[in-house]
Amino acid sequence: MANPNNPTGTWFNAHALDEFLSRIPERVIVVLDEAYVEYVEESHYPNGIDRLEKYPNLVVTRTFSKIYGLAGLRIGYGVSSPQIADVLNRVRQPFNVNTPAQVAAEAALPMTITSKIPAARTPAAWCRSPKACRRCILSRSLRGQLHCL
Repeated sequence: MANPNNPTGTWFNAHALDEFLSRIPERVIVVLDEAYVEYVEESHYPNGIDRLEKYPNLVVTRTFSKIYGLAGLRIGYGVSSPQIADVLNRVRQPFNVNTPAQVAAEAALPMTITSKIPAARTPAAWCRSPKACRRCILSRSLRGQLHCL
């Protein structure tokens, strides 16, 4: 499910997201597409990554294609529990990220896009440290990691 949605721009709040996730059986994987998360200016917008510990069946996907202008490079990433990442790593070979895309994403990590985008919504803030997040994203093809936690 997409949050925020494109092209409508609608989004669901933390209560709606938590209510939905709490009703999903643990054996069902939920993919939360946050491709447009950097465009949200609402302070009470729910961050999917913050919910991974409570909902281990959640996978949050994000991209560098939109706000970072790297659409032609097709680079994005998923954040999940180690168990889900392990399963995804078994089938990811055909979907590896190429070297130019990895280099561009690494260069974009420390950037703040505009003063309108809160620093907490930049890629460097999504993990415990920019160095850890850089490893997480770039290692999809280098070391087989798909998770930041």
